[in-house]
Amino acid sequence: MNATPSLPDPTATVLEAQQQRALTLILRISLLGLTALILARLVSGGAMTPRSLPGTISMSLLWLSIVASWALLRRGHFSGSAFLFVMSVLALGAYDSWGYGMVRSNGILVMFAGIVAGGTFLSLRALIAVVAIGLALIGALAYAEVAGLMPSPITIISLTTWLSFPLILVITALGVYHTRQIAIQALAQATDDLARRKHVEDKLSRSEARFSKGFHFVPVAMVISRLRDGKYLEVNEAQTQVLGYTREELLASSSADGNVWPTPQDRERYVAALRQTGRISAYDVRFRSKSGGLTDCRIWAEVIEIDDEECVLACTINITEQKQREAMLLDIARGVSGQTGKAFFRSLVTHLGHAIQANVVMVGEISDNAALTVHSLAMMVDGEIAANITYDLAGTPCATALHGPQLCKYQDDVDRLFPTDVFLSEGGFKAYMGVSLRDADGTPVGILNAMWRQPLAPSADRDALIQIFASRCNAELTRLRRDRQIQDLHDALEQRVKDRTAQLESLNAELESFAYSVSHDLKTPLTTINGFTHLLQRRLADRLGEDEQRLFQRVLLGTARMEQITTDILALSRVSRSELKPTDVNLSLIAAQIMEAERQRHPQRQVQVQIEPDVTVRCDLPWARIVLENLIGNAWKYSQHTPQAHIAFGALPRSADGPTVLFVRDNGAGFNMAHADKLFKPFHRLHGVNDFEGNGVGLATVHRILERHGGAIWCEAAEGQGATFYFSFDGPRPVAATAT
Repeated sequence: MNATPSLPDPTATVLEAQQQRALTLILRISLLGLTALILARLVSGGAMTPRSLPGTISMSLLWLSIVASWALLRRGHFSGSAFLFVMSVLALGAYDSWGYGMVRSNGILVMFAGIVAGGTFLSLRALIAVVAIGLALIGALAYAEVAGLMPSPITIISLTTWLSFPLILVITALGVYHTRQIAIQALAQATDDLARRKHVEDKLSRSEARFSKGFHFVPVAMVISRLRDGKYLEVNEAQTQVLGYTREELLASSSADGNVWPTPQDRERYVAALRQTGRISAYDVRFRSKSGGLTDCRIWAEVIEIDDEECVLACTINITEQKQREAMLLDIARGVSGQTGKAFFRSLVTHLGHAIQANVVMVGEISDNAALTVHSLAMMVDGEIAANITYDLAGTPCATALHGPQLCKYQDDVDRLFPTDVFLSEGGFKAYMGVSLRDADGTPVGILNAMWRQPLAPSADRDALIQIFASRCNAELTRLRRDRQIQDLHDALEQRVKDRTAQLESLNAELESFAYSVSHDLKTPLTTINGFTHLLQRRLADRLGEDEQRLFQRVLLGTARMEQITTDILALSRVSRSELKPTDVNLSLIAAQIMEAERQRHPQRQVQVQIEPDVTVRCDLPWARIVLENLIGNAWKYSQHTPQAHIAFGALPRSADGPTVLFVRDNGAGFNMAHADKLFKPFHRLHGVNDFEGNGVGLATVHRILERHGGAIWCEAAEGQGATFYFSFDGPRPVAATAT
């Protein structure tokens, strides 16, 4: 449909080239000929005679004129060069005829050759001017001859004459020959151009025929219209199906009339987009159909040129159904977005039922592994959420749907195909669709189905919609079942923890009761033994020897140690029973009090004490004092053999989210870290009783107190180099904690 673009005329180009070559050749021959004539006159000695001098001068002037023409031609002035050459030849002919004294001389031939050259090289206007000048010169010469104004005629034929005639004939022949060649080549070129043009026109005609066939028989709606006013130039049959207008109605109208575009602004935006890039792809618009309704369309268009007019070739597809599907999907997606569990299923059956116009939509879960019954999770009946039901699968279309992952469809007579299904028969349902919901291993776990009271026509959109939301429903049911399993495991674990906690509490209570009973029951006999031993020692003091005194002392030490053990056991049992009352406690003050008490008990010792001021933590004050009494007491005890003992209390720099880590450090006896795991167990000691007194309950008590607070205790030590005990009341042991 595109117009053939104008091309430069190749004949004119070839003619100009031929003329330039011919003029160049003639100028060269003329220069050579004139040079030969002038030299011949000079050699013959007659060039300067009164009779021959005018001819010699005229030839010299002509030679100069031809040189000037040559110079103009070299500079690209073809017309000026040709005109100067032709006028020079005419002037030479006229001058030669005058010199011979008659018109019937070779000068006339020279003028004739000039006219031939003018016809070959000059334009029409220049040729007319040259012919007029030539006729005027011949007329003037004829008049001069009749009136006797010309000199007497020369009858002797000289060498110059013999040389002039061949030169004139050669120049004339060359002019005629080149004229003929130019005509022949121009004719051949024109014939070739005509053949090529016909070939191009044939190809264009065939291309237009193919385009016309493709345009009119393609199933896609196509239209050609003018860009400026929207006038329809051509439409195909498919275009008439989009909006309902006939081909004749469209060709007689324009898209700018207001019948097709809902508003003028819609067409203006479309035209602006086309003008901006020259084409548009997948441009969504709405057109007004012949019935008056709006139709969603998608356009591919490109600007083309027909007869120097901007036009538009556009392809249009009707996407109304696609838009409806998208709206349907969005409606359901918006309805179920942000919902999970049973609320999701209720929302899904409501929106899906509305979208596919079903009377019943249900999501059900298989109740047992045998897949004999289904319990509905959500059910919509006639647009309303209905109560959940449980029904047997035997003899129902749901049983068929569960056999495979594909969509199960009965578009009519489903009640006749499954006569034992009471739900179908009582509800009067004629059509059924169902999809099984499966676990990750492919096991059926549920079903999504829909039912209609009228037969169904085939619909790929409806089938796809049910399968899409069956997939989403499958994912939600799988998640729901996993959450249920996790909750069951959590409940079982929680119950086991409760049972285990109750057992431990019972055992702890029994152990504490046993420890309390043992400690309490042992105190009375120990007190009795200790009292009577002291009484016997006093009464028999005068009669006892050193061995007897040593034996009495050992009994007293044993009873004292036993009494201390029972006291420590009672204290340890009270740790588990007592209620914690945490407050903000300044541990630095308590540590200072304990250090001072130790100094008073051991006034003979020189110990360097270092206490970091204002170390405050949240803990139970009485139990915090017991912790510090045990740790500082141990530091004081295990550094008693160190000449320059040093004991320090403080806190490590606290991290942003970590607990407050405290420490008690000494430079006493220390211990082997290989046995550190025994430190905090009751009655376990790393040193002998003879080396350091104690019963191994103090650190166990500290450990239990800190655990009750939610804290921890650990240590670092080396034999002979002292020990550092780290502890916290408000958190577990950090990954790395070292005293500075």
